[in-house]
Amino acid sequence: MRRAILSATFVAGFCFLTVGALADPAGPATGASTAPAPASNSPDPNEVICHSEQQIGSLFPRRTCHTRREWDEMRRNSQDYIRDIQAHGGLLPPATAGGN
Repeated sequence: MRRAILSATFVAGFCFLTVGALADPAGPATGASTAPAPASNSPDPNEVICHSEQQIGSLFPRRTCHTRREWDEMRRNSQDYIRDIQAHGGLLPPATAGGN
């Protein structure tokens, strides 16, 4: 029971940090390209976006870079995991076939 609560707290903290990094008021740093983005309604899923994340216990932020598609997938996975925890009354969801 205690492990489930600690795990849920960790995941919630991770989601909080991820959302905070995505809402960076300075705006995301893009990859090496300095050319203006093509005029299009949908953003490029292969655009590299970097975020600086403050690490607990360190004075220096850690820079993490992923493509837009990877950031979206990580956000969806976090949201799905929290949704599963909430659906099971705050307990960890049952293990999947490939998990422990």
